[in-house]
Amino acid sequence: MCYNTAKGLGMRIWAGFDGESSEGRCAMNGKLGETKDFRLVADTPESAKDIIRVVYQALKAKGHDPIMQMVGYIISGDPTYITSYNNARSLIRRLERDEILEEFVRFYIEKHDKD
Repeated sequence: MCYNTAKGLGMRIWAGFDGESSEGRCAMNGKLGETKDFRLVADTPESAKDIIRVVYQALKAKGHDPIMQMVGYIISGDPTYITSYNNARSLIRRLERDEILEEFVRFYIEKHDKD
């Protein structure tokens, strides 16, 4: 496998090559002129429902009371109520607080509406 470090980003990208030369460059099966496709696979949740679920699970995994922590975040807007574990803090900040509250109310109404 060959990894390249993205300059300035501090992240490693798998380039999909088969080996590494003695100079630290990747060998491409001897085909130096071949173009490889690069695809970034995004496993990050996009919907408010999915983001809330991931944040809930991260808070629970770290031993916090997920409901109280999310309420604290919604009321104050302080992201430190949300753990950074599993990128939960970054995910929750993708949503506006009113979007989170809207999702909670929607869930509650759907579960308790008797009509």
